[in-house]
Amino acid sequence: RVAIEMSLLGHHVTVLEPRDECCRLNVLKLWEETVGDLNGYGLALIDRAYSNGPSCRASTARLQLALLKVALLVGVHVVVPGRLNSLTEVADVDVLFLATGFNRKLLGTFAEESAGSVLASGKKGGTPFAPMPVPDRQAACVALVAHFEYSDRSAAARAWMAAFEEISWSAQGAVGADDEEALQALQARYGLFCVSARALESEGLQLENVIAYVNKGYRKADKGGRIVVGNLRGVPPSFYFIATLHADMLAPLLAHGSELRALPTRELLEVAKTERVVDEDKLDALAARLAAAFTRNYTTHTRALEKRSGRFSRAVGRASRALSGGSKPQGAAAAKVRITDGGSVPVVLSDEGACRLLRKCGDPTWRKTVDVFDFSERQCMSSAAEIVGGDGRQHSPLLVLPVGDALQEPYWPEGLGVNRGMHNALDAVWIANKWAAARGRPEDFAPLVAERQALYERYTLLMHGKNRHMLKGYRADNTRVAGSDAHKFYTADPASRYRFVKE
Repeated sequence: RVAIEMSLLGHHVTVLEPRDECCRLNVLKLWEETVGDLNGYGLALIDRAYSNGPSCRASTARLQLALLKVALLVGVHVVVPGRLNSLTEVADVDVLFLATGFNRKLLGTFAEESAGSVLASGKKGGTPFAPMPVPDRQAACVALVAHFEYSDRSAAARAWMAAFEEISWSAQGAVGADDEEALQALQARYGLFCVSARALESEGLQLENVIAYVNKGYRKADKGGRIVVGNLRGVPPSFYFIATLHADMLAPLLAHGSELRALPTRELLEVAKTERVVDEDKLDALAARLAAAFTRNYTTHTRALEKRSGRFSRAVGRASRALSGGSKPQGAAAAKVRITDGGSVPVVLSDEGACRLLRKCGDPTWRKTVDVFDFSERQCMSSAAEIVGGDGRQHSPLLVLPVGDALQEPYWPEGLGVNRGMHNALDAVWIANKWAAARGRPEDFAPLVAERQALYERYTLLMHGKNRHMLKGYRADNTRVAGSDAHKFYTADPASRYRFVKE
């Protein structure tokens, strides 16, 4: 997104892309204004289903591929595979956007190389390329991500496809579900995925929340053939599950006899994955158990659609709001849904005849579609901009701008990595474009980094799913202005996106 915007502003842009394939199937939750912004650059024309339609959820791989195509069309130079290990490797460029994720090792290298040569920094008096103290430390949390095959290869798989309903469960929202009558009321209101936290714990599953939905894939190569990985072009469809596990569920996933179990959660997971001591068989088994626990009530019996005010409600699992919320469902989801009696034998995901992990479908491209990661501590950079000089520079000083996760690690349930990331990326582009005019004038350095830091601290540092009042199209109470088309006018100029920005 940065490269596209910079190229359209007339700059020569090179992207160093370390990956040689777009194969990340993790699904990104998009805000409506993010979809509108992306569609303005033609993404819906390149891949009309990249955002999974009205659900506003994008497969990472499909979004990456669509953005790559747009970048190439507007003249961006992409180096694959490309990596950056030192500031000395970019001695002949003017601006460096860091979109590396929160890479502590690389930031440490930059700090050492720039010691004594930082000409301006957003955080005055601070250590260059240093993170803030952890702003939102919380109990250790580990996320499990798993993709299951979406296929019609068998009668059981077809039945499971037909019965699937979106899942949005939390331990807090399931309070009271231990009572059978209360549980049945929850299932009738929200969906058959409702289950009590105590019942899960009895099966060794200690969870904070779970979401699941269908991740759309590309069309079939043979239109008359089945929906199987070998007959699909590009990214395959899948059932996407992501769950927050209690931290003490991590240690049992390590290979037998690991000496790492006493480490703190974040360090434990980093070292375990680096040393490859996470047992994949145990991880796969846990993913199957988790999905089975939330799908054991799936049957092919129908949910009656009752007419209300001339409109039909959708199936409750696809239309109701998240179980974790507190307000009543709106619109179609408010309609009463009656679960009919009878039906077939429940289709449970643990039966591989119904559904199996995508990475067990024979295509090694999708081998990484089950994973665990820690998000207990979300780091943010202290400074949103650094200007580095020194003898190693061939001409002007270098403006370094972290963007996306490299600037602010996200909270995954709210989709902050891509949504908030789009805004801090455009803020960086705004400053980079001004940098082109300021080049060679040291008196402009401090005001530029101060402007970037102000945008960071006043807007994106505070932005999250329930705090978007700083965006145009939202009110002070964070409610969206009905019918607002403010997102259609978003540009790199902060005044086009944020409320109360001085022109």
